[in-house]
Amino acid sequence: MKFKDQMRLDFPGADEPEMNCTVLNGRLSLRYVEQVLVDPYVIQELPLRERVDRLIQQISKAPLDVRERTFKKKPSRRKLYDELAALVLNSVPSLQDLLQNQDVSTELREWARGVKPNLEYQFRRFAKYLREGTLLPLLKK
Repeated sequence: MKFKDQMRLDFPGADEPEMNCTVLNGRLSLRYVEQVLVDPYVIQELPLRERVDRLIQQISKAPLDVRERTFKKKPSRRKLYDELAALVLNSVPSLQDLLQNQDVSTELREWARGVKPNLEYQFRRFAKYLREGTLLPLLKK
């Protein structure tokens, strides 16, 4: 787990720690989770936070706090999420693709320019998971 100070070495504006975990059976029991923080995507006019909250209510008897990521320092970044989601719905772009695509907003190109070149692999992994693990499954329902 990277805490704020460690994350700021790679991402100067980082506020929240990121956590990834793997469990043997591929599922983490919700009894070990206190809060779920989701990104502010809106998919077919329904915020991802509401979708996640509904799914959790279907499978868990215990209430779980589902919150949406906030943008205290850079509120304009919020709108980039839906723009990025629309792009990855068709294919997984590279950072270079974002920089060269004239249909991409200036703000998203500036964001892509700010990602360190050695993090291209991380971006592609994130974009692929967003597409295949979040957007496509939700759009099939």
